[in-house]
Amino acid sequence: MQAGEKIIDRGEIVTQHSYQMLSSLKTEYDSRNTDTKQTIATLAGEIIIVLGLIFLLFLYLYLFRPRIFNSYRNLLLIILTMVFVISLTALIIRYTQFNYYIVPFALLPIVIRVFFDSRTALFAHIITTLIISFIIDNPFQFILLQITVGMTAVSSLKDLSQRSQLAQTAMYIFLCYVLSFLGFELIVEGEAGRVHWPVIIYFAISSSILLFAHILIFFIEKLFGLVSSVTLVELTNINSNFMMKFAETAPGTFQHTLQVSNLATEAAKKINANSLLVRTGALYHDIGKIKNPHYFTENQMGGSNPLLSMNYEDAARIIINHVPDGIQLGKKNNLPDQIINFIATHHGTSKAKYFYNAFINANPDVKPNKAAFMYPGPKPNTKETAILMMADAVEARSRSLKEYTAESIDFMVEDMIDSQIADGQFKDAPISFQDVEMVKSVFKEKIKNIYHTRITYPEIKNKPEVQPSKQDESL
Repeated sequence: MQAGEKIIDRGEIVTQHSYQMLSSLKTEYDSRNTDTKQTIATLAGEIIIVLGLIFLLFLYLYLFRPRIFNSYRNLLLIILTMVFVISLTALIIRYTQFNYYIVPFALLPIVIRVFFDSRTALFAHIITTLIISFIIDNPFQFILLQITVGMTAVSSLKDLSQRSQLAQTAMYIFLCYVLSFLGFELIVEGEAGRVHWPVIIYFAISSSILLFAHILIFFIEKLFGLVSSVTLVELTNINSNFMMKFAETAPGTFQHTLQVSNLATEAAKKINANSLLVRTGALYHDIGKIKNPHYFTENQMGGSNPLLSMNYEDAARIIINHVPDGIQLGKKNNLPDQIINFIATHHGTSKAKYFYNAFINANPDVKPNKAAFMYPGPKPNTKETAILMMADAVEARSRSLKEYTAESIDFMVEDMIDSQIADGQFKDAPISFQDVEMVKSVFKEKIKNIYHTRITYPEIKNKPEVQPSKQDESL
């Protein structure tokens, strides 16, 4: 605009173009005539509010999500996602003529929900929305729309198991935008004819961008070493090529992993651990046995055990090697680090007790080399890995029971897990005694259901003799 050029006259209808000109004039006028002290005070107030909001986010994570708070990688992902959305909004407002609703604000709660949980996603989204409200022209409308959109995003992704669900979420978010905006405009304007309908185009563009969220999620998994629930669901597919090979090469071990997976999943649900992560880790924890399946009793089908012809230390070494073999195989097949952690920790630093005890019994006067009979570790370091260690040991020992009664199963579960606690295997895991007791109760119930007795069908004592037919008599 040139100095002195008329923008609009009294009584003229305000069009979109003239409105933009007037808004630009107001911005320029304010920037030239605002007192410097007032600007500094305003900036100081904004800094105080923003820092306060960031503090509340960190306080929430510290109090309610210590697993996220104690990981710099997790914190970095959340902060970078928030900074990206805020910066993109500021750039759109400052350097383009587009409406700021073109920004895919729902991308933030979607990403955080996929990798963490719904409450954290909604909390971070609300904090980001409040920060952005300082740089837009209609903060009340913006906050109202974004809170409803955030709720819709985290609710629609409650049980994310397929990437196609992201498309459904994008559709729900678009509908939420339209309905919330329409309701707000009708309240403010009072009639449908004054609703600013072109904004809906920006809602559609913003929602469409969310269809590519799975690409962003894939790169985040690689950059931050995280694993999404979608990836975990894909890994639990027992019809995949790797799982099919596992079932064919080591059928007994494969059946063992299925049973362990079921036990661990139910226990994880009971103590509010990540049941999907436990299920996936359980399916892969014994993949190292693929290398030498015939050395493990579950794959010998009643045949001879070649380990019995070896000395005890060599036999123990073969058994123990299925852990490093599994880690190597997991890395070769690009398994996530979280799953490889289950492979590394499912025996902790315990001993191969069969051969260790056999060595002591055969050589009572010889001091055994404990390191030769000990798994390399590390010990379980999460609730999920601790559950797997307990489930693996209990399922394996349940197969050696001479009789399956309620008393024998209860004793077996208590003795097995108590011996692991006494051995210090759960010192590094954030699992309480109450959690352990709940896990025990789940194992007892599940194993009793697996080995329940069946009714013996009665035989017919006096079977009627079959009378020959008239045709048979004639023959």
